[in-house]
Amino acid sequence: GRENKVATFYYLRPSTNYRIKIMANVGHHLWTSSVTHDFTTETETISQLCETPTVTKKSPFSVGLSLYCAFGKAPDVCYMDYYSISYRLHNSGNSFRKKTTRFSVFQLDWLIPFTSYEIRLTAVYDSIYCNIFSSPSPPLIIKTDPVAPTPPRNVRETTRNARDVVIEWNVPAYINGTVSRYRVGYIKGKYMSSTSTSITITDLKPYTTYTYIVQALVKHTLTSGREQPLWGGKSLVRSFTTLQGKPSPPRNLRVIERDLTSISVTVDWQVPVSPNGRNTYVINYRVGSYTVATVTEDTKQKYTRAVPPYTLSGLQPFTVYTVWVQAINYEGFSSLESEPSNLETFKTLIDAPSQPQQLQVVDTQSTSVRLQWRPPLHLNGVNTKYNIMLEEGRSVNPHTHINEFLAVIDGNISNVTITNLRELNWYSAWIVAVNVRETDHKQLMSLPSNVKNFGTSSGSSSAPRDVRSNVSDVSAVIWWQHPRNL
Repeated sequence: GRENKVATFYYLRPSTNYRIKIMANVGHHLWTSSVTHDFTTETETISQLCETPTVTKKSPFSVGLSLYCAFGKAPDVCYMDYYSISYRLHNSGNSFRKKTTRFSVFQLDWLIPFTSYEIRLTAVYDSIYCNIFSSPSPPLIIKTDPVAPTPPRNVRETTRNARDVVIEWNVPAYINGTVSRYRVGYIKGKYMSSTSTSITITDLKPYTTYTYIVQALVKHTLTSGREQPLWGGKSLVRSFTTLQGKPSPPRNLRVIERDLTSISVTVDWQVPVSPNGRNTYVINYRVGSYTVATVTEDTKQKYTRAVPPYTLSGLQPFTVYTVWVQAINYEGFSSLESEPSNLETFKTLIDAPSQPQQLQVVDTQSTSVRLQWRPPLHLNGVNTKYNIMLEEGRSVNPHTHINEFLAVIDGNISNVTITNLRELNWYSAWIVAVNVRETDHKQLMSLPSNVKNFGTSSGSSSAPRDVRSNVSDVSAVIWWQHPRNL
């Protein structure tokens, strides 16, 4: 017929050039020649502008959004398939990152704390050939909530002396704001603050181990105008030990009387109130009685790290000594000496004298001998006596058990004359020095002196005995016996 014919084509691509070819069928599969027509489809958009998203919740790392868009297609209604959320750092000029959702609520995650973001919403219609977008919503400018900074990094310390330490660190990997100050906790409940990345702690105790942590404080000004301080994470716990310092003096030095002998003494003391290190004790002692601790050339010293008491040996018997103790700490090449303790005076006990010296025979007679010697180098007591030992015959070594003990001589005398000896006889003599211990009256004898051998002479000579003779014409032979007393 001649009436107008209408054909409708669906699912064409918007903004696309098309060519239509029309032919008529006249029967028996016969077609007329074609008529062509070129046209371009219109650009299709969602007509309604999306509204600015509404913030439902906010945290340092995420933002919850409520989405809405009154969408449509002119002139006919077109369904929206999903939302496209575009966001970027505010005023950064960076390209937008996009997230999509088919729901009217959405949460943006993995955001940077305390950072402003620009967020836009777009509605998308997913046609067969392409996506159709609405115009983006007005931007939403929002700032994520603040969060505490991460712990300071590379925390380290340098011990300068017995009372000071320098602690340093690097800024946190994520500050999440501007650091207001740092604090260092090194004693339970005690902190020190610093606005830089180092701090010097003073007035510490010498040779003491401290543990410490470092934290950063970030202050944020919220949209309400209120300032919110946030302490960051604590660094790993570290420790340091201050250097050794000068110790206080040892206390209450005393001599243990029951352990006092002629050559040794045991002293005891209390350790310093403030050791300030690994104490070495030096025991000073010198002969004599003193009231001031002065180290001189004749002062002897013993060193020990052992805890008291301590036994001094190698002393001289029956001698007055003064003793005092000091504590010493060594730090590097320096020695830090304490003040001396109280001074104590003691006297070693009596002991056997040393050996009498240089015994000599000064004069011999027929019935007497005069001996002379030098006293012992060390009397080691008072009221020293000499035992004069004598036996008949010649001897090289002195005996403990002798035939005759002649006399006890006062120690102030260094010579003696012994009488009532027999004429024309050999004798051996030596001397032993003796001290007597008052507590048990025991005799403490020295080693014997050198041995001296001597012989007595005769008195007036008697006549020869039994004189006989044999006389011849030219000779005479005479015999006799020796006198009884030469």
